[in-house]
Parts: sequence; structure tokens; C-alpha cells
Amino acid sequence: MKRKTKRIIKTVLLDVLLFAVLINAFAYFHHVRIRSVEPVKIAEAAPASPDEPVLTPVPQAEENVPAGDPEVTAQPENTDPAEATPAPAAAAAGLLKGKYSEKFSDGIELGEDGTYRSRNIALAINTIERFDSKVHVADIYINDIQCLRTAVYSDFSKHYMSTVEMANAAGAIMATSGDHFYAHRQAGVFAVRNGLEYVAKPNEKQDICVLYYDGTMEVYSADEIDVEAIYSRKPYQIWDFGPNMLDENGHALEKYKSSVANVNPRCAIGYYEPGHYCLVNVEGRTKDSGGVTLVELGQIFEELGCASAYNLDGGKSAVMAFNGKAWSKTLSGGRDMSDIIYLKEPDRAEAEQAG
Repeated sequence: MKRKTKRIIKTVLLDVLLFAVLINAFAYFHHVRIRSVEPVKIAEAAPASPDEPVLTPVPQAEENVPAGDPEVTAQPENTDPAEATPAPAAAAAGLLKGKYSEKFSDGIELGEDGTYRSRNIALAINTIERFDSKVHVADIYINDIQCLRTAVYSDFSKHYMSTVEMANAAGAIMATSGDHFYAHRQAGVFAVRNGLEYVAKPNEKQDICVLYYDGTMEVYSADEIDVEAIYSRKPYQIWDFGPNMLDENGHALEKYKSSVANVNPRCAIGYYEPGHYCLVNVEGRTKDSGGVTLVELGQIFEELGCASAYNLDGGKSAVMAFNGKAWSKTLSGGRDMSDIIYLKEPDRAEAEQAG
């Protein structure tokens, strides 16, 4: 009997040791052993952007600032709301074709409450409570597609970086975690960032999300991917994580094919029309915010009125940053990332060179 017990204990210990070896090997290849990632070609030259606006940040009422809020880099002397910058004539051009011009400004207005306005970008971060969780919704309007960008760690470092670190390195106004770019790059499936192609092979198992230069965002299931058709429409970003969150009528699905469909912290991107998007971050695994299932996340996007939406890297990766600091509460300090999605004023010189 003692010999049998010893054999059982020995077998269990060997299984635990083998599991530990496998976990460490996975961590090494996905988080430590990092190879160079260089794009092979430019998919489409970015359009020229308008002149950059002048910095005129505007303070917000103190009671509107949530705890742990990021700092504002400058404060104006005149806080009279009657002196606010009027909507710019430049908003008549671009992706929105002159719509929502009242949301934009000829100067940059940076608010402590998660707001930002310029002639190119109108951003407002709102926090709502859904499914016993804290949900941060960044409502985004842009006139230039170059304002909605992605960044990969290799642009700034040889190693992964936190979302906040990468956002600061990129000069981002706000940012969220991306789609775990490096893992998909290593797997050899679709990866297009800011018009730069890293990999052009379709993912045969997952939905992909494509943001085109004309501002349209569409999600394709694995059996719908037509590489030639996608490239003929000039993709600007191709994300590979998923799944798709909404049906063709903008309704949440009843079931999602995913190994992480249960309650988790989340990041995802939503689309209303060309030039109008949202980035959503759901805090989770804390006493104040449990997180949401994929079904619940789909319901949030349906309530927001999005035409399409796509799930991004979540869990410890799910972080939203604004003005150089974490806007959402990070889980266990967050996780170092290989990529982010972020907002930034278009780089005129870069656009002219690309043209």
C-alpha cells in the first residue's frame, strides 16, 4: 500500500513538474524571447493632413474628475466658457464630410475629464456601470484616418512595454491594448499596421477586423476572408484577435466561439460610420468591477448603437490610458504589451513624405 502511495505521489509530482516546464516554455516564447518584427511593404500611402492646431487646453470642473485621474499638461489663464474656440471650418472636409463640426475646435482643448478637441479629433471618455462592472467608453470622432493609429513595441524598444509606456513613447492622446500583435505575427497570420504589412496570410480559424483608409471598419469571419478583395479596398489596419461582437443588424450574438467567453476584463473597438468609432475598456476581477462575458460585451456595443464591433486583447492586458497615465484600474499592475491602439494628431511631414 505504501509503495502504491509513493508511486501516486511521484506521478503527481512529475505531472506538476511537466506542467511547470510547459508554462515556462510558453512564457519564454511569447513574452521573453522577442525577435525583430519589420514590415515588408507599405499597403497604401497615408493621405496628407491639415495644418496642426495650436495648443489651447481648457480646464474642467473639479467635481467631474474621477479618482486617479491623469494630469493636464497646461492650464489657461482665462476659463470663461464664452471664450471657447468655435467649431472649425476645416471640419467640413475629411472622413466625416462636415458632420459633427460642433464637436471639433480650431485649437487643442485638453480636459481633465477625459476630453480632447482639435480640428482633427473629438474625444470624450465616459464611464458607465453595466453588469456590475465599470465600463469606460471612449467616443471618438476623427477627420483624418491617421489619427487612429497602432504602435508596436519594436518601434521604441527591444522588449514589450506597458500600455501607458508605449502610449507615452508614441505621443498618444489616449490608448488601449491592441490584439497581441507579436503572437499573431509569430503565427504568420494577418498583421497590417498603419498601412504597413507585416503578414498577409489569412487566419483560417478566427474573425479579423479591417479598418480601411476610407474610414470604413468591417469584421470578417474566417470563411469570409478574401485577401484580394480586402487589399483592393486599401486596408489601413488589420486586427486579428476577436471574435466579432455584432451581427449584420448591429445586434449582439447569443453565443460566441471563444475560449475566453466567460467573465473577464475587456478591451474592444466599435464602429458607427467612417470617422466615428469607440474604444471600450471594462475593468474586471476586482471587488468594484467583476468584468463581463462576451455576450454581455456584445450587448454593451448594441446599446451603444454600433454598426460593428470587435473584441481585442483583454484580461491583464485590458488597459485604457489618457494623457500619459492609466485611466482604467489595471489588474495586478497590468501586463507588458506588444502593441496598442491609440489617438494622435496626424503627422503632416510624415504624410507628405508618404505621398
